[in-house]
Amino acid sequence: MSFSNAVAFARKIDYVPWVYGAALLLTLIPASIAVLFSDAGWTPLVKVLAVAIAVGAAAALFQSAARKTFSFAMSLFWMWVYVFLGLTQLYQLASNKFPWGAAFDDSTVLTAQAVILLGSGSLYLASEMTMRRKRAVLSATAAHGEPPVRPAKLRITVLTFCYAYSAVTIWFIISNGSALFQGKAAFQDQLEANASIPGSGTVFLVAIAGAMCIPAIAIIARRYDVGIPLPVVLLVCALGFVATNPLTGSRFLTGTFLLALIGALLLRRHLLRFVPLGIMLTFVTLFPSLDILRNDGTGAEELALSMPSQTLLTFDFDSFEMLLRAVTVFGHVPNGFPTPFELFLAPVLRWVPVLSATTQGHDGGPVVAEITGMTWTNVSMPLWGEAYLVGGFVAVALAFAAFGIVLGLVRPSPGVLQPMRTPAALMIEVPVGALLIMLLRGSLASVLGYLLFTLALGIVIWLVWRRDEAGPRIRTRNSAAGVSAHNRPQQTSRSGC
Repeated sequence: MSFSNAVAFARKIDYVPWVYGAALLLTLIPASIAVLFSDAGWTPLVKVLAVAIAVGAAAALFQSAARKTFSFAMSLFWMWVYVFLGLTQLYQLASNKFPWGAAFDDSTVLTAQAVILLGSGSLYLASEMTMRRKRAVLSATAAHGEPPVRPAKLRITVLTFCYAYSAVTIWFIISNGSALFQGKAAFQDQLEANASIPGSGTVFLVAIAGAMCIPAIAIIARRYDVGIPLPVVLLVCALGFVATNPLTGSRFLTGTFLLALIGALLLRRHLLRFVPLGIMLTFVTLFPSLDILRNDGTGAEELALSMPSQTLLTFDFDSFEMLLRAVTVFGHVPNGFPTPFELFLAPVLRWVPVLSATTQGHDGGPVVAEITGMTWTNVSMPLWGEAYLVGGFVAVALAFAAFGIVLGLVRPSPGVLQPMRTPAALMIEVPVGALLIMLLRGSLASVLGYLLFTLALGIVIWLVWRRDEAGPRIRTRNSAAGVSAHNRPQQTSRSGC
């Protein structure tokens, strides 16, 4: 075989399954051995279920990343489950050491494991059923040709989003001033000082939630020749970065903003499939020390790499412990604390100007922290724990089924050639996928507004797209010069993104 033939052959090999398989095995095997052969006193059933959860999440992540119809959002979901509820559970059970120092019995751990399995399984089944239904609909409509899209209407819609976001975010930056660059404590103090200004909560929501979706939407729209000027794209990206810059003290805000940008820039690129893997490796080695800019006394002092066996025992990986604490609290909430119904309403009412004040202190994490006697109560609560607190196993199944339907609607459909069929789905999946890191970690009352804001914009874009019945079709900026999208053959890329 000649050198040129060898190079051509190497380029045809899909390295994604091999890379993911190696990384998952290298992280999963040591963690599984650690818990199975530990003398921490857990029953064999607890140990086996812990390994089963990690293996299941790893298998789902591998399947999602390796399939040609790659789903950015689903891959990030399973990456999060694998790291925060899989590997973290294994190492914390193996050492019988939890970040906040709690102690639990076997029955509590088994209940929490059942919650994880039920929630993740409900999401998977709902997503797959939604995919099958969507695939049938798309296959039927494909026989009648690709629906035309009028770029002018999408252009007006996206530009309206960009200009409105720019105006609101400029006011947000002016009203917070230098506090945006002085650390989390100063930023939070300034937000409290602005609370008396009418509409300050709405301005905050638009500035932060918009940063996580509008720049990505603008980038995707420009790539599909919708006609978004480059200066507009650069403007919303710059404003989004200022609003979520790391000096505000939140790695999750900054990370979500950057992840949405990366997803939009790499859309339909092979490299996008490696993004969940890169985030996973960052989580298990470097993530705790990224709090160096927090500046409120709780951040890291220096950047440093560490082994997963040490990293996953730190305060940043308290999701499994907080779920365990939620299990102990369920059905035993003392008087004076929010009821399950109030916890259910809080994530929505928090963003209603007149009613938001009534939801103060109704975050699942702080409520559980106070009930269980934690000295530090500014903690998060994973979505599994939030749902269990509200309504036990029934609420877990319903919440994750609903979430699975959303992810199923925005995922690419295997077996259907639709590279340009649903621009709305492309503009929703990337920011929704980026938001998962915050949404799954919680607290839900703090981040649900970001998701609802993103979905609302996506629905508007989808409605605009559906109302178009005539006009030129969108073509990608990657199309060959002079070749329109509806004249060239429809082929799925190697990445399938």
